[in-house]
Formats: sequence, C-alpha cells, structure tokens
Amino acid sequence: MNTHTTKEIAVAILMIIVAGICMFYAMTPMMYLTVHIIAIGFFVLFAITIWRTKPIDEREAAHRAISSDIAFTIGGVLLGIGMMYQIYTEGHIDVWLIAVLASMVIARAVSQVWLDKHN
Repeated sequence: MNTHTTKEIAVAILMIIVAGICMFYAMTPMMYLTVHIIAIGFFVLFAITIWRTKPIDEREAAHRAISSDIAFTIGGVLLGIGMMYQIYTEGHIDVWLIAVLASMVIARAVSQVWLDKHN
C-alpha cells in the first residue's frame, strides 16, 4: 500500500471517529459546533488527498474509478435510506437530502460528459 492510500485511510478513520462522537455522545451546543467544524476540516483534508493523486498506470486508474463508483453508489443508497426514514418518521423529506442526491447525480453526469469530450 502506498503512502497516499495510507493517508486517505487515516483521514477516513478520523472522520469515522468524529461521526461516531457526533452520533453517540451527548454534547453541549458549543462542543457540537466544534466537533462539526473538526469534521469539516477532516473532510477538506480527505478531499485534498483525493485530488492530489496521480494514477501511475491504467490498472491504478481503473481501481480508483471503481472505488469512486462504489462510493457514489453507497452515498446514493444512504441518502435514499435517509429519505425513506424521514418519510416514515416525519411524513416529509428534508429538502437538503434531495438537493444533495440531485447534486451528486448532476455532478456525475456533467463530469462524464466533460471527460468524454476531453479524453
């Protein structure tokens, strides 16, 4: 495993720890805000490590594409589960869930069109 992948895994584990703290630990509003700012910071670090990668060969590029496809699918499924949960518990869907799912799909489609034109 190369050092870049190790960095991605380390930041992902830190993000999971912060998410676990948010979900299972009762916090004051100030602690809640601080933990969320830290989570956003970890996400920014994660995004930076992803964008700084340079595939070496076709196999590594294929592996990155497959992992991106899996991540996109899991994100969409989790947003769908969140929408179903809100329908059953609150009777309506939060507009942000719909906006995030729509932006994921639109970004995916636009990036595919751009890649097809430029590669």
